[in-house]
Amino acid sequence: MSAGDQSQPMLSLRGISKRFVKPLDVAGKLAARLGADVREQIVHAVDSVDLDIARGEVVGLVGESGCGKSTLGRMVAGILAPSEAASTSRAAMSAPCEVPTGARPRWRSR
Repeated sequence: MSAGDQSQPMLSLRGISKRFVKPLDVAGKLAARLGADVREQIVHAVDSVDLDIARGEVVGLVGESGCGKSTLGRMVAGILAPSEAASTSRAAMSAPCEVPTGARPRWRSR
């Protein structure tokens, strides 16, 4: 590995964000039709994260339940598309792992 390879991060994220929209349930839809000011809830799962990981570096994400660790990992793995990203880049990596399919989340991403 040359010195130039080590200066480039293996993974670089700038301003990566993910939002999910929780749709209204039946009661909420009915209330909205009757004139109540009820709207879909927008959840900011990941908000403007910047991250550089160098080749050979080990990184651990630590945080409370529901703070966005898994969502960030899914975006890095390409399982979820970010809602916003100023820039992302990754160096050539080994073959991707298989991702199980069939999960149907109740919330849609925005």
